[in-house]
Amino acid sequence: METHRMIREYINSLTERRLNQKVAIPWFKNPDLEISRINALVQMTTHSHYHRGQNATRFRELGGDPPLIDLIVWYWKGKPDPEWNSV
Repeated sequence: METHRMIREYINSLTERRLNQKVAIPWFKNPDLEISRINALVQMTTHSHYHRGQNATRFRELGGDPPLIDLIVWYWKGKPDPEWNSV
């Protein structure tokens, strides 16, 4: 929950100028890679969805039933807030 709060604060701090600033992607060398902050944020979210799909596929292979993770389902359900479960 703390991470979500911090992410919201960060997003709220982003101006158009900051979104267009370049950030270095350190693991790309020769040539080096710099992309806009907005493109880095898009990469971050799409890349994590790729891995969610991988995980869901593996979970099914092991006999599990992964939850729906499509954004459209969240819209369909009225954009509900997360349900935090204490362990």
